[in-house]
Parts: sequence; structure tokens; C-alpha cells
Amino acid sequence: MAKVVLYKMNMFFRENKAFMIILFISVAIRLVNINIPILEGTATRQIQTAMIAKNLYTNGFNVFYPQVGFLGSGPGYFVEEFPLLNFIAAVLYKLCGGVHEWIGRLISISFFAGSVIFLYNLIRRLFEERTAIVTIIIYSVSPLGLIYSRAFMPDFEVIFFSLGALYFMYLWSVGDKDGFFWFSALFAMMALLSKIHSFWICIPLLAMIWQRQHLSFLFKSRSWAYLLIVLIPTILWYMHARNVHQIYSQTENYVFQISYWIRPSLFISPKYLIKVFEHGWMQMLTPVGFTLFLFGLFLKIKSQQRIILWAWSVGTVFYMIAFCTHMDDPYYNLIFLPITSIFAARAVVWIWQHASGEMSFLNNRFVRIMGIILLLALIGRWAAYAYVVPRGYRHIPVLARTIEQMTDKNDLLITSLPDGHATHYYSNRKGWSFGLPGNDPEKTKEAIARIEYLQKEGAKYFVSVCEDFLEQSVSFRHYLRSRYVVIKEEPGLYSIFLLKL
Repeated sequence: MAKVVLYKMNMFFRENKAFMIILFISVAIRLVNINIPILEGTATRQIQTAMIAKNLYTNGFNVFYPQVGFLGSGPGYFVEEFPLLNFIAAVLYKLCGGVHEWIGRLISISFFAGSVIFLYNLIRRLFEERTAIVTIIIYSVSPLGLIYSRAFMPDFEVIFFSLGALYFMYLWSVGDKDGFFWFSALFAMMALLSKIHSFWICIPLLAMIWQRQHLSFLFKSRSWAYLLIVLIPTILWYMHARNVHQIYSQTENYVFQISYWIRPSLFISPKYLIKVFEHGWMQMLTPVGFTLFLFGLFLKIKSQQRIILWAWSVGTVFYMIAFCTHMDDPYYNLIFLPITSIFAARAVVWIWQHASGEMSFLNNRFVRIMGIILLLALIGRWAAYAYVVPRGYRHIPVLARTIEQMTDKNDLLITSLPDGHATHYYSNRKGWSFGLPGNDPEKTKEAIARIEYLQKEGAKYFVSVCEDFLEQSVSFRHYLRSRYVVIKEEPGLYSIFLLKL
């Protein structure tokens, strides 16, 4: 029996050698500097995720009422997506004997690895192995993917479940076992629970069902069962999330308002479109990858492949419209990474098959080496950010330790953004995060009124987390320094003001 198992394992590794090497390297490069503070990428989002995981670990594993520390003195319930990643991290904290942020990073990397497996197998069946290999290479070395697949965030959890739903549905649509249909339903449900953004997968899923059953799917009980499996838990969860926010955290309830997400006028704003292009697509694909993606859009595709890929593309366009107000945040563009990698990979394969003979210089070893160096430089240009804490945030852990030493455990802090959330998290203190007003007179009046209101609510300290941002709010800075006492500061880094004696 053991010999049979070893033989099958050897066969598997021989047949999938290239894939296994790419997967191993892709994971390995994400483990570099895994112990750095979670202040790179989108620090605020990472801290929110880590804060919920820490509170699940310390306050009990109640996933229906996850907590954060930047909503004041109350329980700080903060319910948005289902906190699966947070829960897994909290369980591993328990097993490892304490809070370690690298655990959260490792979970994200594991979801990334799972998504590579799904993407590879799906594209290998849709096209052939060469296209699948090139697809996962592009997917794995994307600077945007590198940054956020090792961040303490649920975004690759979402991609993992989304690709799983598509892969299992594809297996069923080509006549494979009915069990894959139900696996697809479970993965689609988890994708929507992980983030409602995953609604885009409904279009390619519907296209695959159409390919097998056409209109008859409307009269199949299994189709309606699929819909119920996906929608009932999703609807119940987000109804619960909205109710919790309405009761416990009115200030955060805006996330359930349509106007917070959809604003079609942005699509006629050149400034907005340029920002999305520079911070999203260039960081995701680099100029070379983006050019290949555009080229790949115009290559011929067989009928079955065309339906699936274009349904997938249409789904992501609907996603962009529905969440347009946040597309200038780079990580919101991750949804596009799998499909753009596929089109770019098709371009690479086509060039290699059809143009390499005419473009004989491509076979020159020196040209290949220079090409690889150029690609690594382009990737490093955007991906290096994954491995270092930005200069303006490096002092935050030190600031947090200072606050811990100077304050009592129950003292409430007001911390300035960016990144006040991180200061609450690392100092183990609760309170409020506060957006600085800049030099707008009306916003300055509102900010002063807010400070005085929060002082009455129990705030004892105001912490200017990044001093250079406070210096840009001249009138507000003058108000703080004339009214309150600075008890600790590091010029150019931070200031701590005492609001109450």
C-alpha cells in the first residue's frame, strides 16, 4: 500500500513539476520579512482585521459580534464581512500561546496558494497547460498580488472562494459529477460572506450553467437550491451586520449606504481614472503586463472559452461600477487580477508560438536575460513596498509602547489618522480615531467641536500619530497647542496632548 501511495505521489510530482516549482517559489517569496509590523500595504485595513482577531482571542470566540478598539468606550462591535480569517487567526493564537501577526499573514498566503491551485486547474482545462503555467506566473508575480497576498487582510480569502466556486461549477458544466455543483454553491456562499464584492461571480457562474442546461435551468430544483444556499446565509449575515451597526456604532453605519459605494459621476473624472490606472492597474500588471493584457483581449477564443471569459470580464466590470468610490484604493483592484492574468498569458503564449520565429532576437540568451532583469525591475518598482514599513509609520510601535507606559489601561485616546487605528491596536488602548481637517475653516470648526465632544465622552489624551499631517492643519494645530498640554513629543514624529487632568 505504501509503495502504491509513493508511486502515485511520484507520478503526480513528475506530471506537475513546473506547477509545483512555481507554487513553491510563489509562497517562498511571500514569507520574506513575514514578521514586520502590519503597517505596509493598506495599514488601516490590516489593523482592523488584526484587531478583530485579537479581540476574538482575548474576549471569546463570538464571531457574530467582532470587536475593534477605535469606536470609543463601548463594546466596539464592528460587523461587516463574516470574520473567517479573523477567527482562524484567533484559534491559531490560542494554539501558539499568544498574538503573532505573522499568523494572519500566513493565513492570507495559504488562501493565495489555494487560489493558485484553482486558477491553474481551471485554465488548464479551459485552454492547455502552457497557458495555465503562464497565467499563474503572471498572477503570482503581480506587484499588487505580492503586497496583499501577504497582508493581514481577507482579500485573497475572497479570491480563493471565488475561484473555487468557478472551478467547481466548470467541472460540473462539462458533465462531471453532481457533487461539484454543490461544492460550487458552498464556495460561492463563502465568497459572498467573505466580502459582498464577490457578487460579480454570479455572471460567469450563470454562463456555465447556461452552457450545460440553457433555459431549462430555470425549471430545475437544484438551481433554486443553489441560489438558496448562496443567498440565505449571505442575506441573514448582512442584515445582522446592519442591525449591529445601527445599534452600537452609528458613526460607522455609512458603509451600508449605497451612496458610499456607487457614484457614476466618477467615471467622467479624468483625475479619478488616472488615479485608478496608476495605483491599481499599473501596480497590478506593470506597463508590460498591461500591454499584454490589452493584446490578449483581441486574440480569438473558441466559443465555450469565449462565453466563460467574457462573462467573467462583464462580472468584473459590474463590480467596478458598484464599488467605484473605492477603486482608487489599490486592493479593490485585486478582483481583476485573475482574469487579466489569463488574457495577458494568452498574449504571451501567442507571441511565443506565432511571432518568436519572425522575432529571432527573442531566442538570444542576452535578450532573454535583459528581459528578465527589466521585468524584475518593474515588479520590484511596485512590489518592494510589500516588504518594508513606510518611513512615516515606522515609529508607531515605539509610540504605542510609550503610550502603554504613560497611561492606564482604561484611559481613552483620540488618535489622528493616518494611522490612529494602529496606535490603538499596538498600545492596547481603546478610544476614537480622528480625521484631521486640513486648512478648511468649516472642517476645522467641526474637528474642534468633535474633540470637545469626545473629551466629555471620556477621552483623556489626543495623539497626533504622524506629526507632518497635523502640521498641515494649521488652525487645528494652534487650537490643540493653545488649549491643551503636550506631555510627550518627538519632533516630526508624534505629539501626545493631555485633554483631562
